Amino acid sequence: MEQQRPIYDIDPFRSSVKNKDTQLNVYVSDKHFKIDVFEDELKSSPAILKEYLRQVSRQEPDFIPDEDKEGFYEDTLEEILPPMDMSRRYTLQDCLFAEELHYRVKAEENELVPVFLGKPDGKVNHLIGAQLTPSNIDYSMFPFYSPRDVHVAIDEKATSLPAVPRQVFLPG
Repeated sequence: MEQQRPIYDIDPFRSSVKNKDTQLNVYVSDKHFKIDVFEDELKSSPAILKEYLRQVSRQEPDFIPDEDKEGFYEDTLEEILPPMDMSRRYTLQDCLFAEELHYRVKAEENELVPVFLGKPDGKVNHLIGAQLTPSNIDYSMFPFYSPRDVHVAIDEKATSLPAVPRQVFLPG
């Protein structure tokens, strides 16, 4: 039987050794969706909580995969995320400086409900690249490229942008 691809790639996935809370990070088009899932927010629905804890246990290093790959997260993400626009070309700018949208998920009457928490106030990813003055760039023997000019290679079966692109195309 052919294995069905997930609707979205979750990358990176964050969890804690202190509790069962998780954070999903998904990059779709030029948006970065941060989705917090807290165990306490799911306690009102025992069925959802049980499925969530089963999925969290799958992330443990000692987990041995089985054939049942039904996804708790895929259902959660369907409610929040738009499909990826495959008709456009994506750049490093889209991956590294994506607009960030923050959500949390809670259980209400045996359904997962997304709650929009807002956008961070203009956080700039300061760990990427170098800040050089135009005078430094003009006389460099190495070429410089703006993130807007560097295209990211996207597989035709991709469901989301990579958090860290593995292959890019430079102009020229």
